[in-house]
Amino acid sequence: MKEIYEATKKYPDEIIGYARVNPENDNAIEVLEKSIEDYGFKGLKMHPGNDKWTVNSDKTRAILMKAESYKIPVLFDPVVQLEDIFKLIDEYPNLNFIIAHMGGFYDWKIMERCISLAEEKDNVYLDTPFAMVHIMIKEAAKRIPTKLLMGTDSPAIHPLVEIEKIKSLNLSKEVEDNILGGN
Repeated sequence: MKEIYEATKKYPDEIIGYARVNPENDNAIEVLEKSIEDYGFKGLKMHPGNDKWTVNSDKTRAILMKAESYKIPVLFDPVVQLEDIFKLIDEYPNLNFIIAHMGGFYDWKIMERCISLAEEKDNVYLDTPFAMVHIMIKEAAKRIPTKLLMGTDSPAIHPLVEIEKIKSLNLSKEVEDNILGGN
């Protein structure tokens, strides 16, 4: 987390710090508190696939309640357990959820489902890194232009690749500007 903190201090207009917390760690709440209160991070990233924890658990709910108290968004990287993430979205209508990779990387059916969910739910947003189905990103830009967020997943992908991906959609300037940072 210190590396992220140092980067946010060095590039305050370019990097927004998010805490990454595994809710099954004994110090999960403390890590989130330190990240928000001491480091000034603006959100929470949860990655059940890489960190190997269960989404549908009391420990996950405790972290979400803490995030809700801070009024910060929660970005879920939905490599696994997408159905359980959808259930949590219903349980926490006052907490903003960002579904990473539009939910599906290259699975257009999952992306369609996530776009529909973002249309239905005020608290659901989608981000674009590693979203490989170009036509689905364009569809999301058309249907949820104020709820689509350009992300980089850096250092895995160079930010210019993700920026050019959005620019290649030939969207209106307003929608493109929203996705590239206005939202």
